[in-house]
Amino acid sequence: MKDLMRLDRLRAAQDSVAEGKKKPFDFYDTDIPTLFCRVGKTRLTFYCYIKRGKSQKLFSVDAYELTKQELNHMRRRARGISDQYETQSVEFYDTYKVDDYLEKVYKKVASKGVYGEIKRFPYSIRGKRINELYAHDLDIWKRERLQDGRTHETLRKQYYALHGMLQYASRKNHISQHHTSGVTFVIDKNATVAKIYTPQQMVRVQTVLKTCSLRDQTIILFTVLSGARPSETLKVRVKDIDFEQGQILIPASGTKTQVARYLELPPKLKEVIKDYLAKEWEQNPEGWLFFNSRTQDRLKTFRTVWGKIVDYADIKGMRFYDFRHTYCSYLIEHYPIHVVQKMMGHKQIETTAKYLHAFASRSKEASIKIEDILGFKDF
Repeated sequence: MKDLMRLDRLRAAQDSVAEGKKKPFDFYDTDIPTLFCRVGKTRLTFYCYIKRGKSQKLFSVDAYELTKQELNHMRRRARGISDQYETQSVEFYDTYKVDDYLEKVYKKVASKGVYGEIKRFPYSIRGKRINELYAHDLDIWKRERLQDGRTHETLRKQYYALHGMLQYASRKNHISQHHTSGVTFVIDKNATVAKIYTPQQMVRVQTVLKTCSLRDQTIILFTVLSGARPSETLKVRVKDIDFEQGQILIPASGTKTQVARYLELPPKLKEVIKDYLAKEWEQNPEGWLFFNSRTQDRLKTFRTVWGKIVDYADIKGMRFYDFRHTYCSYLIEHYPIHVVQKMMGHKQIETTAKYLHAFASRSKEASIKIEDILGFKDF
């Protein structure tokens, strides 16, 4: 189990072992990779790794007798011991498997996307020690995956996620060197990778959507009718929506390009959001439009719900992100490329040009008419 050590978590862990729900296990601190706690039925025993599997016992106590001050003192002590043996860190981390290093060290600095890409590697790769993984191992992996029908683009993303982790380990002197450079991929930059929804598929999505919760309907329509990236949709706060001006602010921190922009709010989307706010939405600490009712934090992913919609609508292979591609593709057939570029938040006009078919006129009219173009006006 890996988590930041806190009194409530340690006490809950000891209770689960004492009640027989779990066998004794090791609780790792995500903030101090070399610190771990062995959770028993009646005691918590803290250890600090030193090198090559050797560890130093720090403290043993009942979870309910442990104070916050003692816990913080023990964590500082563990950090000090880690610093003391920093010169031996190469020897220590060299014993880690790829999966161990990912979970105990790299996870706390990597994005969820990078973490997910590395996790997709088979255990034949993740089970190797980080200092014993070579480029020829990844070449074999690449050949096997290409035979299975994977694309060079997909494999390239995975490879560079793993390669980046090993570069990080090398920069931090956690390993003496890594040997994974040199794996090449053939990428056709002019290839069209975007998938566009057909009118028939959009009708099937609408049919299934009518059986979903109001929140899920709003998430889908927000993406379909605004052209927002899925990640931008899930990061919108209620205060970012200006119903009077008919605009939605996408803050720079929530965008792929780190540039803030305004999305137009079409009448149908305005109606759906207001309905959702009145009937299902509840106040939450950060004011997220879409949030997890259990944690009160923003909704981090829509993958599970979307997977069910894909199955019920029989649109296998279509992604949630493809609504954005569809939005852009339909717009660019009716409106000037510079208008579409601004609406989509593309940094380079070449990105927008991939969808280019025809030209026409203005931004506000484009966002209002998109619900007609995509067939959602009477949803």
